[in-house]
Amino acid sequence: MQPLEEEPVSARLLLISLCAGLLSACGGSNDDNGATGSVLTGAWEITSGELWALPGGVQSNLGTGRYLELLDATGGSGLGTALGIHPSGVLGCVPVLFSELNAGSMTLFAPRMHNSFDPIQAYLFERAGDTLTLTNGEGDAIVLTRVSEIPASARCETVQEIDNFDLAAGPHFKTGIVYDGTDVWYSADDKSIYAIDPSDGSVGTSLDTEILGFGQYFHVLAMQDGDFWLDCNCGGTDTIRRI
Repeated sequence: MQPLEEEPVSARLLLISLCAGLLSACGGSNDDNGATGSVLTGAWEITSGELWALPGGVQSNLGTGRYLELLDATGGSGLGTALGIHPSGVLGCVPVLFSELNAGSMTLFAPRMHNSFDPIQAYLFERAGDTLTLTNGEGDAIVLTRVSEIPASARCETVQEIDNFDLAAGPHFKTGIVYDGTDVWYSADDKSIYAIDPSDGSVGTSLDTEILGFGQYFHVLAMQDGDFWLDCNCGGTDTIRRI
């Protein structure tokens, strides 16, 4: 749901922070065990509807939402994680901050969801036993079912850093990282494509895409049989080239 007037993210954070600290203003209720918390707390499986659905079929960082984990809340507010999956099979895990504003309305704040998407969303909610129904400003319902735990297969694994090297040139923000069986390749800000030996970080081959006539297509996406698949990062194009 897009607000009528856009306010700064800092103002939204301040609002949510105030809600987290003022119990009387933000509600909060008793959970199933009688402790002060929120009826929203728990692990939820999304059984219908879509959290953070973007217009035009654009994928968010979450992909298709599958689970929503809302951790123990104080005064009706707390932290959590939205878990999803992309069509490629890659998992999406996005941290969220939730706030139960009063009995029946809430916000979900996900600053890392997508750079063209309003990260704070307001919902009406209704819980009936193990079923939680969220309704957004468009009137769309998202139905979630409480589960005992989220499957380990749905959680993103933590990447362990093995080595850290200084690059010959800074990576372009659009670049991918591809491996040809020997070297790792990436696109740099200087419009060159660099090969790096992953064992010691040394720079091998460097390809000047302007000299080679690649044009705008110098953003590495993938590699196939020694050829690059490249993107131009030029607006709404849906074309990639194999070079």
